[in-house]
Amino acid sequence: MARDGLKAALRATVAEARKGSVPVRAAGIEVDQDGFRRTCDVVVIPLKGASNSAGALYVILFEEHPLAPGQAPQPGPETAVERGRIPKLEQELAAAREYLQSVIDEHGRANEDLGTANEELVSGNEELQSMNEELETAKEELQSINEELTTVNDELQSRNQEVTQVNSDLVNLLTTVDVPILFLDRERRIRRFTPKARRILNVLTADIGRPFEDIRPNIDVGDLDLQIAEVIDTMVVKESEVQDRDGRWYRLQIRPYKTTDNRIDGAIVSLFDIDALKRLIKQAELANSEAERANRT
Repeated sequence: MARDGLKAALRATVAEARKGSVPVRAAGIEVDQDGFRRTCDVVVIPLKGASNSAGALYVILFEEHPLAPGQAPQPGPETAVERGRIPKLEQELAAAREYLQSVIDEHGRANEDLGTANEELVSGNEELQSMNEELETAKEELQSINEELTTVNDELQSRNQEVTQVNSDLVNLLTTVDVPILFLDRERRIRRFTPKARRILNVLTADIGRPFEDIRPNIDVGDLDLQIAEVIDTMVVKESEVQDRDGRWYRLQIRPYKTTDNRIDGAIVSLFDIDALKRLIKQAELANSEAERANRT
């Protein structure tokens, strides 16, 4: 019967502790212990923040019921047995209290750690959100730059086509020109030449990029390289009449090479065949001399 009463009292006390979430004491509960009946107080303490899969956890303490003033303990055959167990129970109770306190302390520390971890997670989430916003901004900037690059690429492609067309026109023009012409850069390196320049100036396709002073042209001009350097420095056109090794006459013209923005970027050497004109002039001079001699006669 005492056991049934204890169970009923425990259920009622636990229910009351669950309702208020505060420690609840039930006084004057009779308990059977080793065949002896004792009166004690039952204290139910709910563990805040601690739970398992079955539900909330409680600590149930059995405290010796205090006697009323002037009331002496009832002697009985269990008094001697209980007298030897009281220190042991007190030690166990103290150990249980220390254990519960350590559990509570560990639980508190765990809560603090969880709070710190939660704060770190919140901070990390904010940083990730900020990085995501920065990435979105960078993505928009890259997209804008990509569009600009696409536009520039289209313009460059169009310019390349124009340059290719102009280059093709220039190559065809140089191929059809029946005049020896040589293009030199500021360092007097060979840049281009017409097919007619191959023989008289003694140049080949492999000579493109070579200094002109390394070339031995087939005309009788010993200081031609110096004349070209002087034209580049002074921007003054030079003209003279020269002969090739076969005695054929040419009019040599050296002009400064100008870019579209009017900068001097080399020189142009051209040769015009005047051999027929020189023969006509010579014939005219001979005819004039003969006429004057005949006139004198």
